[in-house]
Amino acid sequence: MNRDEIRELFQKENLISFERQTNLNFKQKDFSEEAFSNFRKSGNLDRALPKQHILSNLNLVTNNKLNNAGILFFSKNVKHYYPAAIISCFLYSDKEQTEIIDSKELTEDFMSNLNNAYKYLLSKLNTAIIIKDELRHKTMLELPREALREAIVNAMIHRDYNINSPVQINISPDRVEITNPGRLLFPKKELGKRSVLRNPILVDLVYRLELVEKAGSGIKRIRRLAKKDDIRVEFKTGMFFEVVFYRKIGHKSEANPKQIRSKSEAERLYWILKRLKKNGKIKAKEIEDKCKVHRDTAIEDLKSLIKQNKIIRKGGGNNVWYVLKNEESENEN
Repeated sequence: MNRDEIRELFQKENLISFERQTNLNFKQKDFSEEAFSNFRKSGNLDRALPKQHILSNLNLVTNNKLNNAGILFFSKNVKHYYPAAIISCFLYSDKEQTEIIDSKELTEDFMSNLNNAYKYLLSKLNTAIIIKDELRHKTMLELPREALREAIVNAMIHRDYNINSPVQINISPDRVEITNPGRLLFPKKELGKRSVLRNPILVDLVYRLELVEKAGSGIKRIRRLAKKDDIRVEFKTGMFFEVVFYRKIGHKSEANPKQIRSKSEAERLYWILKRLKKNGKIKAKEIEDKCKVHRDTAIEDLKSLIKQNKIIRKGGGNNVWYVLKNEESENEN
């Protein structure tokens, strides 16, 4: 048996546990009281209970020290102690994933990383505006929200923290991939039918927060939610476990001609720059109308281009517009 096979065997038999190990370098000043307070509130824990009592009862203390599971949940910057225990997000302009147009690295406590990864992913997906009649409409995300959240939670609680690689979210024009390091601890044919917990403490914590229905139910739930929305989902196994959601291509539903699909972020950013080259300036309202997005989304797109040093903001108050940075420089000269 090689080293990885030996480790997997010990994990199956619960003979070794990353979660229960301690990190002698952890400093109390790096304990996030805010993260702990949020956990206490979300888990409906008695406010009168001492912090140490709660940590001990949740199996987050080993030999009177905060163990790795506790560090993952309550460290202000988990990357400082475990560089791979983060989430890396990438947005690609092409299906081949050769051109990254945006990225984000999440390095905070477990719940902050989960929530921020979820928000980031949702912000990069399309929404469809469903017109019911002349006065009523609703918006619907192109992929099922709860299935995406379930996939991120699963990646974080079932990953192998001994492998020096982060959880990764790749967003391409045709698919979303959520990948975590770690082989299945059972045959793939039993996926969705059997559960072997690599990190039982983490599973217990997210269950207490009602982020999962029950241990081992994640794959079934993802399949059910994807099927409900007629979304193709695929599970890939090996050294890494990967959930792939395939996006529907096109801007209008064949089944519902009154469904107007908004442009993806990559399409919107391309359109904004093209529009600026033609007209010289642009306002957020133009992006809302043309791309069928909420004003907040339009503003985030403009902020993204400012961050990329491609455009600058002009005006103020109710009269704000944006221009290309290079053209502004030429005008000043």
